[in-house]
Amino acid sequence: MVFDCCFLRHPLDRLDSVYHYLRTIAPLDSASVRARQMNAREFLRHLANHSPHMVSEVQVTQLACAGAFTRPANVEDLERASAILGDMAIPGLVEMFDESLAAAEYFLQPAFPGVRLECTAKNVSRPGGPVVSASPRDREQRLVDAWGGDLYEDLRRLNQLDLELFRRAQNEIQRRIALVPRSKWRLAEFRARCSRLQGGSAHAGATGLRSAQGMRS
Repeated sequence: MVFDCCFLRHPLDRLDSVYHYLRTIAPLDSASVRARQMNAREFLRHLANHSPHMVSEVQVTQLACAGAFTRPANVEDLERASAILGDMAIPGLVEMFDESLAAAEYFLQPAFPGVRLECTAKNVSRPGGPVVSASPRDREQRLVDAWGGDLYEDLRRLNQLDLELFRRAQNEIQRRIALVPRSKWRLAEFRARCSRLQGGSAHAGATGLRSAQGMRS
């Protein structure tokens, strides 16, 4: 039996994160070289003009088409991606990381008695850490300031299906955590365990991707 897991994130924040990540790694290809040479607007405009597979509906395409980009994603792809996400053992969002794993701990108990998924921050690439708790308005303003309004609108149009998948993922995670008995207590206890674990490790800043602890088959 496979217990699958996939964490998504807001598609426009994902693009911003890609830019910052490519600037931190040793140049491996033309994209990472360009990211070091260009500001965010220049880099993402270049991708929008020449590399649609890197900026358009990436998460829907990954789930529905195994990442194969041969055409613009369509509504059928969105429905397929949504169904795959809803059937996962651990669907997750970076923006709802704690809720995703607290719900997973509860529903994985029959297969993994005593499972504990507390975690520490890893793979943080954005200076100052990623912004995952901003309001939609704050997110929009931050990205418009970095990209310019015209590019922001272009990238938003290229990610309408990813934005809808993000909304559906939010609803699914909210549904699952709401099913958990004493969900508020469990979520607070999960966060307390993460805080204790973080306090015992080297400072890693705000969470980007995290390493889970304690899951065993």
